Amino acid sequence: MNNMPHLRIHGAVALALGIALLLSMALPVAAAVRARPLVGFGTGQDVLGPPIASCPAGSGWYVQENGKGFFTQLGSVKWTYHQCAAADLSTGYGWTTAPGSMTITAANGDQLLLSYEMRFRATPLPIPTTAQAQIKWTVAGGSGRFAGARGFGGASIAIRYTPDLTGATSSSIWWGSIIH
Repeated sequence: MNNMPHLRIHGAVALALGIALLLSMALPVAAAVRARPLVGFGTGQDVLGPPIASCPAGSGWYVQENGKGFFTQLGSVKWTYHQCAAADLSTGYGWTTAPGSMTITAANGDQLLLSYEMRFRATPLPIPTTAQAQIKWTVAGGSGRFAGARGFGGASIAIRYTPDLTGATSSSIWWGSIIH
């Protein structure tokens, strides 16, 4: 009976060591897969045209942007995004009519693929010259060091339309987290 406290202490120490051993094996895996901040900025050139065949009913136009900038974890980048959009011409409020797609390519060729939804407000009416847009994005895939990546975030975009509304220039700030 006098050995019972001694056995309890040894059992508790053995249990603590076992837990520490299991945690030490799990930590390298947890450290390799962690959320990392993604912050970026850039400028783009947009082409606006009529909706393409794959745009949902109710789309008013199709937009393609080619841009360049800098993103943490990618460095200097180029991107292309595509979206179908619509707007309430009485208020200037608009939205993507289906998820947009964006491919961000780093200088070494690694890519991060995003799917996004956009809301914007074009002003002044009836013929807008500028718009402010907000994007909510999720990672849809990637290549190189971004193969299997996951994540989400947002962006704020200032847009200036060409006088004939067939093009635009944009400045954007991006933020979020990616896990890879």
